[in-house]
Amino acid sequence: YERECPCDAAKKSLLFNVIEFLKEFFCQLNYASRKEIAEVGRALIVLGAALQLKSMWYDSLDYFTDALNLFYSIGYTENHPDMVRVSQHANSCSSLTVVLVPRDSSSKICLKYAEELRSKKVTVESTSFELRSHPGYGIVWKRTELWNATHGNFTTNICALRVGLKDSSFCGTFVDHNLLDATKGLVLNVVESSFSEGIPLVLRSAYSFIKDDKISNVESERMVNFFDEGSMFDIEPDGTVFPTKAPQLCLGLAPYSNLCLVNRRSPNKAIF
Repeated sequence: YERECPCDAAKKSLLFNVIEFLKEFFCQLNYASRKEIAEVGRALIVLGAALQLKSMWYDSLDYFTDALNLFYSIGYTENHPDMVRVSQHANSCSSLTVVLVPRDSSSKICLKYAEELRSKKVTVESTSFELRSHPGYGIVWKRTELWNATHGNFTTNICALRVGLKDSSFCGTFVDHNLLDATKGLVLNVVESSFSEGIPLVLRSAYSFIKDDKISNVESERMVNFFDEGSMFDIEPDGTVFPTKAPQLCLGLAPYSNLCLVNRRSPNKAIF
C-alpha cells in the first residue's frame, strides 16, 4: 500500500470498506484448527498495518485487538512471535502526541537523520523523520485529513503529530529554520506560537488572509511575524529539535494518551 498524505477521501473510504469487508469475512468463518485461527490473526495484523499506513490509528487498533484475542484463544503466550508482533503494532496506536518538553526531559525525542537535515544533503530515504531516541518509531501524521484553524483574520489547515511505527514516518527537509513536509510543503509549527511545556506541534499550510477592514496592515504584519516564529526550529547534532525562540524546550512526547471517539462496536471503547 502506497502511503498518501493527505489521501483522497473517496480512495480512503474505498480502501477502508474493502479491508472492513475482509475483516468481517474472516471473523465470521468457523475454524476447525488452531493453525487456521492463527492464520486469521496474522491476516488481521496485515489489514491493521495497511490502515496504519493511512494514519487510521484508532481503526487499526481494533484489528490488532481482535488478533490478540484470537491468539489468546489458542493459548499463545506473551513471548510468541505473533504476540510480540501484534503487541508492537497495538502499542504504536497509543496516541502519544508530539509536544514541547524541557531539554532535559526523559520524554525528549531525537531525529535519526539529523546530520542529513542539518547539512541539507537530503534524499527521499534519508529525510524520514524516524527517531534515534525511540528505535523503530518516527514522527507521523495523527490523521490524514487536515482541518481548518482560524485566528483573527488568519486561516490555515493543520494536522497534529504523534509518534508511530517508522514505516509511517513522513519525510521532509530543513530550510531556513523551517522543517517542511516533503509531500505537501507543510511546515512544522508550535500551536499559537506558544512556547510553553506541553504545547502540541502540528504541520500547517501557508496562512491565508480573511479581509477585515478593522485590522490594519501593520497589525497583520505583526501577526505574520508572530506566527512565523512558531515555525522556526534548530536541530542539534544528536537529533534534538528545539524552537529557535525557546531553546530551553524541545520536541518530546506527551505523557498520556488521549481519550477519543471510536466506532460504537470497537473492542476498545471505554465503558464507565
